[in-house]
Order: sequence, then C-alpha cells, then structure tokens
Amino acid sequence: MSYPPTPSATGTSNRKAKLKKSSKNRRNRDRSIRKASESFADYRATSRLISRHTDGTQPISCKIAASELKNIASTGFVGLDDGSRSKTVYKLEDLVGDQSQFGFRLQHWRGGYVLLPF
Repeated sequence: MSYPPTPSATGTSNRKAKLKKSSKNRRNRDRSIRKASESFADYRATSRLISRHTDGTQPISCKIAASELKNIASTGFVGLDDGSRSKTVYKLEDLVGDQSQFGFRLQHWRGGYVLLPF
C-alpha cells in the first residue's frame, strides 16, 4: 500500500525540477551566445557536405573579376543607380483606360479569385 507523498517531499522534487530546468536553460542560452559569437571565417565544410553539393556538377567559367567589384555586400553585389530609369510618377488615370499611354485595363477585385479571359 502506497501513501500519498508528503508536502515537504513534493516541494523538494518540484524545487529540484525547477533548478534543473533553469540550469539547462542557462546552459542552452550560454551555448547559443557562444555559437553566435563564433566567426564563420574559420568554418571548413566537411568533405561529405562538399561532395553532396558538388558531385555530378561541372565547373562554370566566368569572366567577372570579383576582386575588382567595388559595391559588394554580404548578400551579394549592390547595383548602382545610373540614372537611366524613368523617375516619372504616374496617376492611376494615366495608366488605365482606352486613351491611356500604356492601355492597361482596370480590374476591380472583391477579395476572391478572379478568372481573367485572355
């Protein structure tokens, strides 16, 4: 026959569980901070990872010298605005209608699916 746990024993086990969980959370937080602060410049991919992404591929020749590019960001090349594009602001009336420069047609939408005939 088993007896229900005493209040002091239950409190002790709950306290131990909370301490264990908080220490685990602290370890995980410290680990994530440490990983985030590591530099990826020293990262070396494993041979298995390299072969998984490169096996069966052919090299592509490219005539671009990346060392000569001046506008490079971490996400890729940032193109400059050479000013050749139009900076004209159009009103809706200028874009749609039979007499408009572009000849677009205004299609009203009520929030559902619209099937447009071609």
